[in-house]
Amino acid sequence: MKTPKPQHALALVVNPDKMLANVNPTVLLVDCSRSMARSANGQSRYMAARSAVRRIMKDKQPAYVFGFSDSVVKLEAISDIEPRGGTWLAATLREAAKLNPGRLILVTDGEIADSQTCACIIRDEMLTIDGIFIGTDTEAFNALKDLCTGEVFNETPAALGSRVLLLTSGRRE
Repeated sequence: MKTPKPQHALALVVNPDKMLANVNPTVLLVDCSRSMARSANGQSRYMAARSAVRRIMKDKQPAYVFGFSDSVVKLEAISDIEPRGGTWLAATLREAAKLNPGRLILVTDGEIADSQTCACIIRDEMLTIDGIFIGTDTEAFNALKDLCTGEVFNETPAALGSRVLLLTSGRRE
């Protein structure tokens, strides 16, 4: 029997599980850097991040929640989301990628120190990242939009409402 000739000179074989958001975990990445101590809309950014996380946990419980600062931050409770250190996301993103996530949700003020490295990880791992932006800095918001491959919400956590369900549902409407 003859072996069939390949139709394409180069073929990229993708793990089919990566394409099925329903069977892969949702992972939440929460900014715990010093910049989160600043105020946004009359409230500190880290308190706004806590509200967003509460809403996401209530509407769609993510399988994993990571904090990030100078390194991966262990979060055992929402009250552990507090400002400390720098904004280095790449190490946490690599840890999250090992879980073969169907969806990543990034809660941040957009001031990510290693965003170019993160963009490479996102591209290489074919990750889908949605963002919830905390703050009012237009430049940081645009930087976050450049980093995310899914939707980015520039709203207060209370105003997210049912959009959090859309954000975490694994499908676009």
